[in-house]
Amino acid sequence: MKTFYKTSDLSQIMICTPQDETDPSNLDKYAGPKDKKFHWQHGVTPPLKNVRKRRFRKTARKKYIDSPDIEKEVKRLLKADMEAVSVHYELINEEEKTPGKVKSESAQSKDIDVTDQDELHKIFQDISSSESEGEKEEVNIDAVEDKDFDLSEVPNGVTVVTDKHERGRLEIKLEQLSSELAELRKRKQRK
Repeated sequence: MKTFYKTSDLSQIMICTPQDETDPSNLDKYAGPKDKKFHWQHGVTPPLKNVRKRRFRKTARKKYIDSPDIEKEVKRLLKADMEAVSVHYELINEEEKTPGKVKSESAQSKDIDVTDQDELHKIFQDISSSESEGEKEEVNIDAVEDKDFDLSEVPNGVTVVTDKHERGRLEIKLEQLSSELAELRKRKQRK
């Protein structure tokens, strides 16, 4: 009875036999040229080089075809959030089944972080004004009088700024953004 053991340290397979079967005549029988075709460099079996390529079929990988559309939509949503007076968002952790913590930030309670806005402005400088060209008519906010304004027309979830200090700060920001918009339009006309 022969037992085969293959180890990684040895370059050949060891054949273990009982002592009574080790005759010199039997060893000469295995040394013929016929057996050399089964003698590989690393043992009795062929090397396992490129086994994964030969034995296993390739798995199909997911293709991310629609990622530019998703990125464009995310940029559009971030731009809308940047222009909003008040932002409300929820963090949902799917690992926990309990409702996520709700974090809300309004323009009345906290000043808007300038560094975050600068980063968003850098992102949105690449976006062309072609999105706004599809709009029918731009409304001049300064032309709308306070008496024409009705609170019942305000959608749910939108906060109305009544504090004069906050309103003045928002008007200054609006003037800055309108001047930036005018500069961008001038640049576009030059091109």
